[in-house]
Amino acid sequence: MEEKHFFKNLAKGSLITLGGTIAGMLLQLIIRMIIARGLGPSQYGEFVLGLTIVGLAGSFASLGMGGALARFIPYFQVKREQSKLKGLFIIAGIVCLSSSLIVGIVLYLSAPAIADYFAGEQSLQGILRVFATVLPFTVTILVAKSALRGFRRMDLFVLTESILTFGSQLGVAIIIVFMFHYSAFHLSIGYALTSIAVSILAVLFVMRSTDLFKSWGTIRAEFNTRKIFKFALPLAGSQQVGQMRGRSDSIILGAFMTVSDVGLYNVAMPIAKLLQIGLGSINRIFMPSITHLYAKGDMKSLKKAYTTVALWTYYLTLPLFLIIFFFAELILKILFGANYLNVHSALIILSVGFFINTVTGSFGETFVAIGKPHINMMTSICGFLSNAILMVILVPSYGLIGATIATSISLILACAFGGGILYYYLRIQPFCMKHIRALTATIVPFGILSVLFLQIPAGWQLWLLPVFIISVYITSFIGLILLKCFEETELDMLKGLSRRLGLRWFVA
Repeated sequence: MEEKHFFKNLAKGSLITLGGTIAGMLLQLIIRMIIARGLGPSQYGEFVLGLTIVGLAGSFASLGMGGALARFIPYFQVKREQSKLKGLFIIAGIVCLSSSLIVGIVLYLSAPAIADYFAGEQSLQGILRVFATVLPFTVTILVAKSALRGFRRMDLFVLTESILTFGSQLGVAIIIVFMFHYSAFHLSIGYALTSIAVSILAVLFVMRSTDLFKSWGTIRAEFNTRKIFKFALPLAGSQQVGQMRGRSDSIILGAFMTVSDVGLYNVAMPIAKLLQIGLGSINRIFMPSITHLYAKGDMKSLKKAYTTVALWTYYLTLPLFLIIFFFAELILKILFGANYLNVHSALIILSVGFFINTVTGSFGETFVAIGKPHINMMTSICGFLSNAILMVILVPSYGLIGATIATSISLILACAFGGGILYYYLRIQPFCMKHIRALTATIVPFGILSVLFLQIPAGWQLWLLPVFIISVYITSFIGLILLKCFEETELDMLKGLSRRLGLRWFVA
């Protein structure tokens, strides 16, 4: 009964974050469409470089405190250690505020040198200085979202990330770029103002998520400083290396090629990252949830949770991968226009790497939950080094295509390394016969629907693509049920969900 309750809560939290993640990624795509079309490849590339560099700075400035909050909040809650929870918040606040101020000042002063390095892009200097000024607010948002994860308040997490952050950025992009046709520098000012506003709201959400702050003055803080830093610093290294792996492609591409190439690359990247919707949504609630299991010593349920989540991720990701792989050119034409159709090969290559990396499961979150962030750091280093080396080798000769090949190979190597270590420690591996049944359940209806879709005139395909995508998912879901890819407990959860949505006939 307790296991069923665990998976019910996991599914509920995953559903909330899935909806929020889909909304957030769609908003990001719309934002990128507006900015890419309004600014053009050159200014768009400058703005993306600015976001990339400040993203690395923000990740470094947090010093792993976000991950520490997400992991230790549920751990201390299970142990009922309110004094240690208070100490955790005090340590995280002091560390993040001081480090973000220092990193922000360094970034502000080094902005001219960074701009000169990228072929003398002087407008990049202004963008970096604007972002550096509000870096403490940016770090506050990152840490507050991690705290909301720890409290498993996924509703407030989604509100902060998907609605407030991306919604306000969309409004800024529409006003500054679409309506008034201002530059990338003016857009960076708008982004900075949204960071200040969202950070204040995010802190208020964290304070609403627990009774700790209501009785703050009556609780004596207990500082587990050594334990927290022993956990946080390897996690900070892991996150920083992961950020560098994810963002170094744009930096290296900009160093060897042009900012236009960076802009083109970052048209394909967000579409390929849509394949992470399923895993990313589940991971938000997965790590705090299995931390509860680890704190209780329930390793059997932890292992089952991993394999179950890996299957859910596969079910959600496979249809979208097939759609992106076979209809890349059409998707690019709809989202970004005819000027970006030459990116379709890059999109296909990236989609393969992201798909393989995604379906191996949440090994990184599992290492964090069981208190082994150093293994997570080793996995990130493997991915970063392989990506950087391959980028340096391939980009000068093959340009954009070389960058996408390097990224995809590094993603595959990282998941092979992390998955192998997870199997060594816990004897967990994500694959089973249900994967083959799910492949059959998806690829057959996809093939039939694709043949029918291609009979439609090209002009109508642009408008009917969303209908095609929804149809693929519905028929795939029916196939999963018919081929018995769900266990009884999972079907019970689906039936309960269908009743709540008024779809009693859907899972009869």
